[in-house]
Amino acid sequence: MNNQTSEEKINNSSLLLGIAALTVTSILGGTSYSIAKKIMEYFSPSELMTYRLFLGTLTLIVIRPSALGELNSAKFRLALPSAAALSLSMLFLWQGVKYSDTGLSAFLANSEFLLIPILSYLFFKQKTSLKTGSLVALGLLGMGFLCLERGFNISFGTIFLLASATCFACYALINTNLTRKIKPYELTLLNLSISTVFCAVAGIFQGFSFNFAPSTILPLLFLGPVMMGIRFYFITFGQSKVRASHAGLIYLCEPVTASLIGCFFLGETFSNFQIVGIFILIATVIGSFVIAKEESYKSRFE
Repeated sequence: MNNQTSEEKINNSSLLLGIAALTVTSILGGTSYSIAKKIMEYFSPSELMTYRLFLGTLTLIVIRPSALGELNSAKFRLALPSAAALSLSMLFLWQGVKYSDTGLSAFLANSEFLLIPILSYLFFKQKTSLKTGSLVALGLLGMGFLCLERGFNISFGTIFLLASATCFACYALINTNLTRKIKPYELTLLNLSISTVFCAVAGIFQGFSFNFAPSTILPLLFLGPVMMGIRFYFITFGQSKVRASHAGLIYLCEPVTASLIGCFFLGETFSNFQIVGIFILIATVIGSFVIAKEESYKSRFE
């Protein structure tokens, strides 16, 4: 009995660490929309992502150089689909952000919380519980309120952002399964380094301006080493501890953060509907914490 209790404590601590990692990284992710949008006048989307991914990769190597020696061709092949989905998600995201306001960008880009359960069932035959499905519906309601007055006009930006969400949902599902075969740090390093190459190739077609104005240096140092390197390691770590469907709900912290920053720093205003939407999304995230712990506990005894 004592051994079982100790194991349960370890599992609970591991799950809580995963939830904490995903929550903090999602909140941080919401800050990147406003910062990146301000410096996009200097760089094309693919150029910006190439710099961010390269700096993120370099940061991981500097922090732990020994990780390079643990990589091999087999791990590279396993990580290739995940990295491809991630790089496409980022390229589509920042192409779409150019044509959308901060809140709408976050809404469309984070619609993966709805796509993950669908794709999880289609490709992995993993069914979503009624409680998790109810939270997905609640999250969709909150998103609707948050963006109700911003409109849903179909444009190139809309298409890019929806494509980004689909690619990120694929990345989340593939990555979650890969964490059983590759350690999170190694997997993050593979994802970022491969994505750097993909984005650099795309950048060749869009052109590199190398327009490093003084005002872009600090944002790049934040968006690269912190937001890509350190943050994506913790995302991968969180994905190794939390089910993809629950992680998708926790990602809803991101549009809430993006909208709040848009309001306080970019002069965007909230209507009563949008305030209600924010509270609904916060309630959804809190509910995901409870259900993640409950369903994780049940799965150990099924």
